[in-house]
Amino acid sequence: MRPFKRKRVHHITTLVKANRTSRSKGLLKRNAIHGLKSFLFSDEKLFTSEEATNPQNDRIISSSISTIPEELRYVSRIQKPLSVMVWAGISSIGRTPLIFVPAGVKIDTQTYRELILEPVIQDLSKTGVSNFI
Repeated sequence: MRPFKRKRVHHITTLVKANRTSRSKGLLKRNAIHGLKSFLFSDEKLFTSEEATNPQNDRIISSSISTIPEELRYVSRIQKPLSVMVWAGISSIGRTPLIFVPAGVKIDTQTYRELILEPVIQDLSKTGVSNFI
């Protein structure tokens, strides 16, 4: 016998499963018609200035806590660390330029479309490929 940790997973309802199935079938149909030329895969990442730690695995081996230097004992946290959000995409044409979201901008649907998607799609459309998903 060995101990195992229970993993956290998203709860997926029957409705969510049905929506995913429906959307996946639509994407497969579109791919059959247009191929991968009309797809733009994208992602964004928030980079922060805080040190990344894992309390489960970050350990200091020492005979006593008093022998550990003060600066190694603690990991500082602040409420709102300096950060930058970066967006990037890739398509059949190649990669998009990196887009750095300005500090303090709250990304909602409208802002995402105006600040990121529309300029990128316009640039990609100049290459002759249009109708991106």
